[in-house]
Amino acid sequence: MKKVIRIITLLLFSISMVHCGKPIGPNDHLVILTNSNEYPRVVHMAGSDKDTSAIIKMFDIAEFPDKLNAKMLAGDRDYDLVVLGTQSDYVAEELGAIIRYGQYVDLYGDAELKSNLDEMIPGAKEILETDGQLVALPLEFQCRIPGIDMQAARKLNLTVDANGIQNAFTTEDARKIADVLKNQTEYAILSNGTGGLKTRCYIDLLNNILMAKFDFSDPQSEPIREEAAKYMAVLDEYRQAGILTGDKPLFVSLYDSDLNRFAEILNDSPDIVPCLFPTLSADDKETIRVSVVMIMNPNSKNKDLAFDFLTELTSEKNRYDLLVYSNPFWPDLTRYYMHGSKYLSKEYDDIAETMEKILESYYRHCSVSTTGSTLTTWEVMMDFCEGNVSAEEAANEIFKQIIYQRLG
Repeated sequence: MKKVIRIITLLLFSISMVHCGKPIGPNDHLVILTNSNEYPRVVHMAGSDKDTSAIIKMFDIAEFPDKLNAKMLAGDRDYDLVVLGTQSDYVAEELGAIIRYGQYVDLYGDAELKSNLDEMIPGAKEILETDGQLVALPLEFQCRIPGIDMQAARKLNLTVDANGIQNAFTTEDARKIADVLKNQTEYAILSNGTGGLKTRCYIDLLNNILMAKFDFSDPQSEPIREEAAKYMAVLDEYRQAGILTGDKPLFVSLYDSDLNRFAEILNDSPDIVPCLFPTLSADDKETIRVSVVMIMNPNSKNKDLAFDFLTELTSEKNRYDLLVYSNPFWPDLTRYYMHGSKYLSKEYDDIAETMEKILESYYRHCSVSTTGSTLTTWEVMMDFCEGNVSAEEAANEIFKQIIYQRLG
């Protein structure tokens, strides 16, 4: 990582940046917008070479969405790339707006960059495609690969492919599983857990209604209300039957960006196998939350330089750097590293290929979220799961929150 050269303002720095070898002039530089959370990542990715200068404009995380939206609406040309990311849900909302209003450059537009992208694990980049164009470079997904308890599946006489890799359940499959669960009292669909497990369960349920692929270009909002009501009615059916959540879940979470933990479960828990469970999403796909992406400004004055930077960032030299990419997006999981240390322990090298096939199947069965949750929808979903509000009340409130986001 290169040392900061000079402070321009309190939130504006100039540092060295990567370049893939083209001649540059003394005034050539890129401008990258980001927030305070993602600033260290941007500094790292920009500091791996010394040919091109860059200006990083860093905004406080609380003000970044408004600053970015104002610049996009004004058609500003004073920035070239945006690293969009945070722990909150505004990434999904921003992606929705960026796609709706075409505020991106198709990253397939540069042949060399596309060649690098085509080497990704199949399905990974397609999650961020729209109309055959690539909206953004993924840097981090919130991957939650579910696993099915095979011991429970056998006791319930469920037909499950034991290798788990291509085990993709459709909405119809989910309903059949629920029908089987209704006739017993031991197992539930998801964990009621405590602490993080309980929180994750509720988040997963909430995300599936929020992440469904609603047509936000349609001025008619009624289909969104109908979808919310339909989804909550199904969850209510499971809740009333006592199988929505419980202390002995049929489905558990296996992987959340920690390859070693993923490998440990696969290695030590033969009764838990990976699967792909859509949980009633609109298109029979897992809905995936995008945490960090890089987007090119369509009004940029330096598109060639920006493409050059992205090409270098996706080159074999950089694509396995976990300080840039928090998830494996390219084949060969044994090559991911952080500060020179192996991310996947040597003891798990023998199952790396199996893990890669699981990831490929997962990516292929995912669709991206373009609607973020809010504090209100989160509280409503908790109240619903705990029996404090009806399915109709929950659906109406979630519908209102989606519409508020849609109206900006």
